[in-house]
Amino acid sequence: MEHIEMQLIAECMQDAFAQGKTFSFTPYGDSMLPTIQNGKHFVTFTQCINPKVYDIVLYRRPSGMYVLHRIVGKLRDGFMLCGDNENTIEYPIYQKDMIAKVIAIRDENGKSISLHCKGLVKKLWLKKVKLFIKKILCS
Repeated sequence: MEHIEMQLIAECMQDAFAQGKTFSFTPYGDSMLPTIQNGKHFVTFTQCINPKVYDIVLYRRPSGMYVLHRIVGKLRDGFMLCGDNENTIEYPIYQKDMIAKVIAIRDENGKSISLHCKGLVKKLWLKKVKLFIKKILCS
């Protein structure tokens, strides 16, 4: 049932983007904690054009599952993505599979939440990505 609901949301997003509009909803899941709280934050999306490292994007896996994760690296043939609360980096993820990019997050009181990795979090991500790339190259 969840898969069908997300498919409908994705279709509504595409319709909004075709009209030059944004689209907002409250996502569920814990992979983006603490940035996005499960069922508590209202997230606004725009069409995913020119994604960059540290952007948070909604993409569709080959299995059909929709996932909201952060871009943590760029490869020649795609991107590396991982949830802020995850340890597994997915790659390659292609831009064609990215449906939307997060442009705003608000809590239940309407307060704006930062989208960006800050200080120590950013350093930890860079270290994680560098170790991951080294592991791939040395395999």
